[in-house]
Amino acid sequence: MKLKIPPYLFLLLVLGSTAYGQPKKKDTLLSFTGHWQSGTIFKADSNYITGQAVGGNVTVNKDGSVTVQSQAGQKLNQAIDQGTSQVDQLESQVKQDLVTSEGLNEYHLYQFSQGAIDSAKAFYFGLKETAPPPGGTSSNPTYQQYNNLANWCISQADDYNSIISFYQAHRRDKTYDYPPPPLADYFNCWGCNRDAQKAFDKQCKGYDTIFFQPELGLLQKAVALLRPLTLLAQTGENVAPTPDMQNMINSLFKHSKSNPQNNGPCAFMDAGVLMQAEAFLAQRCVNKANQFAQDVIKQKNYNASIPAVRVYLNAEGQLEKILGTDQFTNGNQGTIFEACRTVVENLLTALTDKITQDHDISYLSDIPLMLSLSAQDEMVGGNGGGFIDLLNQITRYTLSLDLNVKTSMQGGVTQTAHLQGTAEMVVELDTVACVRMVLSNTENGVFTATVQENSMSTPNCTPSYVGTKTYTMPAPLLILHFCGKGGADTLTLGRFGASPASAGLWRIPCGAVPPQNMGINGLDGYFLDPTTMKNNAMNIKANAGAYQGQLQQMLAQAKQIQAQMQSQTGAGGGMNSPGTAATMKSLMDMNNNVAPVDLVNMARLAVPITLNNAALIINQTVDAKQTNTSQMTQVIDYGLYKIQLKQKSQ
Repeated sequence: MKLKIPPYLFLLLVLGSTAYGQPKKKDTLLSFTGHWQSGTIFKADSNYITGQAVGGNVTVNKDGSVTVQSQAGQKLNQAIDQGTSQVDQLESQVKQDLVTSEGLNEYHLYQFSQGAIDSAKAFYFGLKETAPPPGGTSSNPTYQQYNNLANWCISQADDYNSIISFYQAHRRDKTYDYPPPPLADYFNCWGCNRDAQKAFDKQCKGYDTIFFQPELGLLQKAVALLRPLTLLAQTGENVAPTPDMQNMINSLFKHSKSNPQNNGPCAFMDAGVLMQAEAFLAQRCVNKANQFAQDVIKQKNYNASIPAVRVYLNAEGQLEKILGTDQFTNGNQGTIFEACRTVVENLLTALTDKITQDHDISYLSDIPLMLSLSAQDEMVGGNGGGFIDLLNQITRYTLSLDLNVKTSMQGGVTQTAHLQGTAEMVVELDTVACVRMVLSNTENGVFTATVQENSMSTPNCTPSYVGTKTYTMPAPLLILHFCGKGGADTLTLGRFGASPASAGLWRIPCGAVPPQNMGINGLDGYFLDPTTMKNNAMNIKANAGAYQGQLQQMLAQAKQIQAQMQSQTGAGGGMNSPGTAATMKSLMDMNNNVAPVDLVNMARLAVPITLNNAALIINQTVDAKQTNTSQMTQVIDYGLYKIQLKQKSQ
């Protein structure tokens, strides 16, 4: 705690503590009892208003300020430091899961998650006993003139009376009213609504002050009044440096019940009652915050969780900075930390259950929030709610594709292709839509399938497939526009090709023709709509000039980014430095945002996806007879493209 004391009062405090020798009983300073170890350091044993042990030092600084370093505050600092160490391990694990294993695939997810964790840590750092308590300002008296002191007392009458009136009216309160808290809409696409997140964070910071009114305003006034009253020998045993000055002070505070007309101008001030009111106000803030936290727990008001934790911890820190004690014996934060853990873990569990039990992957966008809650849980002595163990589970998915096509041409020619494959997809936050799933690094940039059947039948000389069983397609992309941000959820799939590309060989017996590289004979192309492909081609032609401009822009940006990367790596950052990674991601984002969409998608199948709240998050079949609007549908016996998506762990 840091209280500002004017230099002329500082002199009185120091001289008064030693002028008449050591008192026989314990000394007092403000509301602390103990002993002066020197002219500027007071060993505080307890707070005689609360009766609780302090076990710390009160230091009178050269600039006239007073700093309280209490046992309770030290224990809080130690708990926060210990929590910080745990959060550092959490951050290391998050980086391992999202960056080391996946590189840039989950760059935005990591970026937002790291920011959320850093924000949580910053709040807890602010609770450490380093900042001064709410002090307010006051017009401090001087000792040179009696009138100055008398006028000072009179000018403080309204503040003093407002404090004492509130104290007397509410000191027996058992329940407390508090203003309606700001609410986060956690269960309605919260992770996608970044503007709402910023607004809510701002509201929470404002609520920290609003919640403690009128208590905080009165507490500031009480602290401001007690500074000069302490040095006027009204809160302890310190005396003025001269008998004449002591007599002047006594006359100012003279109080007579039988003859009130002889009262001094400061007689209405009772420093003992004021200190009791100060302790009451600080404790009331804690009690009020405790009721808020318990209401959140009982009512399962998850959307108010963060404001509840913030005000509770702020109130506790304030109690320690004002009185040198907390609301529990010997600085034990166990109970308050337990309540905060309960609030945080309840919200974290409710959110993770949406993904793991309800299979609602719209909550994937809340992963940064969940990591922030996990960090907060560790800051108050928890195990992070066990969330880090779930992180891999909820960010790793298995995409299964089953392509099965048969066509019958005139003349008795039939063709059949059947491919099956699976690949791991990982979660990334999309800065334009909401969430995207991309191929994991483990897939080496392609979706791999195995040929189950690849056959052809002709009236004469039927070819036989003798090529590779391994086929790949360019990386599929799942874009999820949760909360109506941008359009329909879409899975984009490319065309299958033999791997290696020259290995899709057929042996044609008649005429001893060398094996021909025909792959699956383009049968996956029957799922594409020729009309759409034609329109895309026409758009590309019509917008050739615009695309040329875009390509020039991309070239200029690429050169600029290349220069940045050379500068970063040349400065010793290396290819794995955060700066270089961010620059590489800028290049990828430029590609995604500037490249002509029609050109990219011309030979790809864009499948509108329906998400299920079930173990099979996607379970649908595309029928080529429905997606293909051309007359070619007449030759399709069947064309089925089965698509499934589920959590990898299931």
